Amino acid sequence: MATLALSTRVADVDGGRNTMPTHEFVCPDCGRTIPVTDAMREATEHHGCPLCGATVSQTQFA
Repeated sequence: MATLALSTRVADVDGGRNTMPTHEFVCPDCGRTIPVTDAMREATEHHGCPLCGATVSQTQFA
């Protein structure tokens, strides 16, 4: 089973006044990388890769 690479960073929104944590998501099937917010991470775990639809499980996030 492939492991997804996931790193956390804070996105600078509105000149630094508002920040939103984002994660780097790497799909185990298509290999593409996208930044995801916490809400997007949860949706990805439930619905699969937003780019190719590959199944993703919670245990695959590092």
